[in-house]
Amino acid sequence: MRPARREGPILRSRPRPVRLDRQPPGSARQSPSDDMLGLQRTAGNRAVSDLLGGRPVVQRHEGSEPEIAAAHVVSSAEETDLPAVADAPALVTEQDELLTERKPLAARVKAAARNAPDVAAADRVKQIDDRLVEIKQQLALRLKGDEAVTLEHNGYTGGTAAWFADVKTITFLGRPATVHKLLAERLAKVEKALKDLPVPPDGWVSETHSTLRKPGQSLHSFGLAIDLNPLTNPFLVQPTGQPIYEPTAWSGSIRDAIEHAALLVLARRADDEAFFTRPDVKDKDARVEASYDKIAEASDALKSYFTLTDADRRAELDTLVHAVKDKDPKHRSAEDWIKLIKADRQTVGSLAAPDRKNWSHPEHGFLNLDKRLVKAMTDSAGAGLTWLGDDTVSPGRDIMHFDMRGVGPITKIWNSVKGGRGGDTYLGGG
Repeated sequence: MRPARREGPILRSRPRPVRLDRQPPGSARQSPSDDMLGLQRTAGNRAVSDLLGGRPVVQRHEGSEPEIAAAHVVSSAEETDLPAVADAPALVTEQDELLTERKPLAARVKAAARNAPDVAAADRVKQIDDRLVEIKQQLALRLKGDEAVTLEHNGYTGGTAAWFADVKTITFLGRPATVHKLLAERLAKVEKALKDLPVPPDGWVSETHSTLRKPGQSLHSFGLAIDLNPLTNPFLVQPTGQPIYEPTAWSGSIRDAIEHAALLVLARRADDEAFFTRPDVKDKDARVEASYDKIAEASDALKSYFTLTDADRRAELDTLVHAVKDKDPKHRSAEDWIKLIKADRQTVGSLAAPDRKNWSHPEHGFLNLDKRLVKAMTDSAGAGLTWLGDDTVSPGRDIMHFDMRGVGPITKIWNSVKGGRGGDTYLGGG
């Protein structure tokens, strides 16, 4: 899951689109620039997210025990500055009000710069910015304190210091992963299940795992979640659900492209495809397999759809258009479909950019996890993890994400900051 990492204003600058003719999976993966990584190391992941307007960025991996403790355990020095749980909503409200006040003032300062400086407006903007920094620091500290509340509410009495002392960096499928020992034990079961199976040509994983995160970012913050191949297995958000993580226009455009591909390539209407609906299968293991098959088929359809404008596929395009003429509510011709495919390809490529979805190679679909790996991660008789490609308690299909919500000690997460109010967030089953 990429939770708590996607809130914030949309960038005003024009995003750099992702070209749909990049190297295919198996070649060198795209990664954030050295400048981005430098910013993350210097200022922390949240600061980089703020600089990008709250858009998703690859999470920092915290490895050493002192770093982990500093990020997650409220020190004695911090105790005096820790806002009370009851104070968090007021801080969030104040932050929102200051941001609202700041916008027209900043516009005045910018406009006045061409003539005489607006000293009063500039001074107020500085006051607001100074206070916003203070509020961010206080809310970040409150989120750290909320982790202790979460552990207590879930019956863990050892405290955050003891909990995070059990968070270590291990090797999983040949790559480092910073996780709690409870998750490490389950990942060991995954490796055991895969041990004697033929390894895929590109390996079981081809990217760095996204694991431990800062406070306030779901089970990732407790070392009980892991993202596999996060750049090529994106979080596809349900656009008609709760508006979180990204603007509805983004998720809506991606959903539309998937539905167009399903219609033309698979001859399925949007209601038939029901991409964001979990299969109605009671047995968890059978349902995960059904979800995988559903996502894989849609992913392959999108990949095929994007290439139907190629000259050597014209005859195939004509055949497909004829086959869906009674299902297509707009009765599009082959030329209409070519225009739509090109538009979808351009839109998805733009939304996949690093300062937006951070989704590499959308032209190759949105699933590149081996089915055997997904089954090993989720098998009820083995690791038993929850895959958010299947569990749609999360608002969409978070294809990269696996966690311990169904088998771990934490079933509710306390967050006194989110949404301007405190309360438990139910994680749901597996």
